Amino acid sequence: TQMTGYGQCCGYNDRDRASTVLQGACAASNANNIYPGCEEKVSAFADSYLRKLYTSLFGFTLVNVVCFISTVILIQARNDEERYIRIGRKEGRTYHNSI
Repeated sequence: TQMTGYGQCCGYNDRDRASTVLQGACAASNANNIYPGCEEKVSAFADSYLRKLYTSLFGFTLVNVVCFISTVILIQARNDEERYIRIGRKEGRTYHNSI
């Protein structure tokens, strides 16, 4: 994902430009005075990206809960049906008219 909309910056920290590969506008001799470090911009981008990811995953939890509750209801309904079938067989009824 691109960091569009966060503006031009050079290096991660203002003081740490020596450890980065400078190219383009950042390679200019006066780039230290013109462009700030990217630490705030990267942090803002990561924060917004992780908030979207967390919200998506947390929203999917609702789907998991609905699936779990539906499964419990289905299992309970099948157990009740099986119980009625067993009771009907004891009384001599067939499957079709035991429920």
